[in-house]
Amino acid sequence: MQINIKHCNNINEASIEIAENRLNIKYALNGTGKSTIAKAISLAIKDATLDILRPFKYKDNQNITPSISGIDKLSKVLIFNEEYVNTILFQKIELIKNSFEIFIKDENYIKNQEKIEELVNEVKNLFTQNETIKEIGKLLQNFIDDFKATKTGWAANGTMGKGLAKGNKLENIPTGLEVYEPFLKSENTVKWLQWHITGNDYLSIGKCCPFCSSDNIEAKKEIIQKIKKEYEPKYIEHLLKMIELLEKLSIFLSDDAKTQINKIKINIDGISPEQKNYLIAVNGEIETLYSKILSMQNIGYQSFKDIDDIVATISSLKIDLPLLKNLNSAKMAESVSSINAAIDELIKKAGNLKGKIIKQKNLIVKKVNFYKKDINDFLEYAGYNYKVDMIEKDEESRLVLYHNEFNEIITSGSETLSYGERNAFALILFMYDAIKQKPDLIILDDPISSFDGNKKFAILNKLFIGKKNFHDKTVLLLSHDFSVVIDSIYNLNDKIGAKAFFLENKNGRILEKDITKSDILSYKQIALKNISSKSILTSLIYLRRLFEFENEKNMGYQLLSNLFHKRNIPIINKGELFIPMTEGEITKGEKEIQCYIPDFTYKSVIGIIRSNVKLLEAYHNTSVGYEKLQCYRLLNLENPEDGNFEDKQIKEIDNVFKKFINETFHIENDYLFQINPIEYELIPEYILNKCDDGIKDHDRINLTDEIKNPIQGDDKDDKIEVDSSQDKIHEVIEQHLGDMITERSARQKKKNRKGTNQ
Repeated sequence: MQINIKHCNNINEASIEIAENRLNIKYALNGTGKSTIAKAISLAIKDATLDILRPFKYKDNQNITPSISGIDKLSKVLIFNEEYVNTILFQKIELIKNSFEIFIKDENYIKNQEKIEELVNEVKNLFTQNETIKEIGKLLQNFIDDFKATKTGWAANGTMGKGLAKGNKLENIPTGLEVYEPFLKSENTVKWLQWHITGNDYLSIGKCCPFCSSDNIEAKKEIIQKIKKEYEPKYIEHLLKMIELLEKLSIFLSDDAKTQINKIKINIDGISPEQKNYLIAVNGEIETLYSKILSMQNIGYQSFKDIDDIVATISSLKIDLPLLKNLNSAKMAESVSSINAAIDELIKKAGNLKGKIIKQKNLIVKKVNFYKKDINDFLEYAGYNYKVDMIEKDEESRLVLYHNEFNEIITSGSETLSYGERNAFALILFMYDAIKQKPDLIILDDPISSFDGNKKFAILNKLFIGKKNFHDKTVLLLSHDFSVVIDSIYNLNDKIGAKAFFLENKNGRILEKDITKSDILSYKQIALKNISSKSILTSLIYLRRLFEFENEKNMGYQLLSNLFHKRNIPIINKGELFIPMTEGEITKGEKEIQCYIPDFTYKSVIGIIRSNVKLLEAYHNTSVGYEKLQCYRLLNLENPEDGNFEDKQIKEIDNVFKKFINETFHIENDYLFQINPIEYELIPEYILNKCDDGIKDHDRINLTDEIKNPIQGDDKDDKIEVDSSQDKIHEVIEQHLGDMITERSARQKKKNRKGTNQ
């Protein structure tokens, strides 16, 4: 897969190769454009505009448009980044959103669930296909909601309590208001009452009626105001609702229940204590019947998963209608008969049902135990003092977090965990989520650079090696951490099967270069290889670093140190004094250097090092950033006068820039393994740009005096390149390596014997 990106942030043009069904590592320096690559892919997959990635230099140029191509095969991409951590992880009720779907609800779970549902569907279908039973369920629920039972049984503040409290004044119209009977018994009684009561506010305005505009309003005022007194609209609304509900329910009530409820409906003075108790009893029977109906509607795996005697449980769902005497009507008996018949059919299938439920239960237990162990094993060997568990909540398994020294669930993981702990959990949980979702491409945007060594390896091992991991998935891992390349390509490549590339941003153009196992060299391998460089500066710098790496600060090291401080006369520290090296010391140092670079003499090379003309020529002629940096450093040191041992810079360099330059001369923070900076452009472009700016100053320097008074040196060696045979250099290096191995082996044996004696 070849993805092409144009005009996105600091990327003018990029062609990114992604091998399918394997890990693709893109190693690059900070600022190369790794996150821009991830964002561009993410936005394009969502069909969102890429305009947010428009480079600032093109903000006012609508002719230049950010674009991406080569993603036709991708329909779903999952990206691990800060947005994923903030929106999906560390929920209050579970460690990761939808943990049940991620860890439990796979294809096997769904198939088993479907088989269980198939067995119980005969009962469930009664409540989805039988209109009478659906109507019964709805009426029972409405009665319970309106009754609003309390601990004492009767709720005066329920709709039923409010509707029946004052009696039925629609059936028992107060004396003097009989004339309004047609309005009080119409379909719009409540609206008419609201209109009539509102008119009361206008009785005192004039002498005519506010309703009919007739004269003699005083004679009508008392009757008009009595309507307002006797018929409060909200009370009538509750009453009408109760009457309607009780009338609908009446066909499912016994004859005796109908008689009693009809009496309650037409009470004159409100509800009596005996009638309250009667309705409480009716409500109890309705609640009993409704709870059974609910159980049958929701019948499934959860109904039986913790039950041994399934036949007894299913039988308990049958409705014993004679015991519900107020509901024992012919209509109800007909419906209950069909329900009980369906339950009898389910009892016949109980053995098969039990087998399916046990299978589903065992599947869940197996998954819960696997994921608990899998995650907790990782936490233990990675050194995190936490554990996870799966608990059942709302009929689903949820992943929760505990500290090993605390027994309560941690509900604020994002606040409790450190940054590193949070990211470790996030990565592992993301892995499980991605495995479940099966995206076409998984992007890990700098996922493990914040961890120390053992945790990096533990996480990488977890992500790509083991039972559940990203192996054989198409994964794009973007990182500025070289240890990811070392572990994936050098240490674990036979298990991970990864491909790695170095990304370089060259003036906005992304260049990719393969990194293979043979490209990952130990520091010493790189030093020995670069000692044979055509550039005398690179050869000598790496020889000095090799001496430093081996802690061999011999005369050769002292001589090279003087060379890079541009001292015409080399010096040596003896005690607290710096004194010139003797001819014997210089000769000894030259011989030690000649073991690697046969044609070396201090006199020939110091002439090159002190010549700004030759350093400038070398800077402009090389395309290797590492070599440019060495030239730049030397150009910014003045040639010291003989006897002056202090370095003096031509111009001040800021500390960060200076540290970067110095690290290329010493071995301060190098990895044990590297890729060769001569072959891979590891010098950031901004550093090289800074060098280029500084070189412009040197180019303007008038070097006429140096040309008129050339620095003394051997003419035959007065070149930036060493013309000696490469084969000869390699022969010397191999011989030296053999001598070193023999010498070190002897030292180790001597040390072992000494340890044994002690």
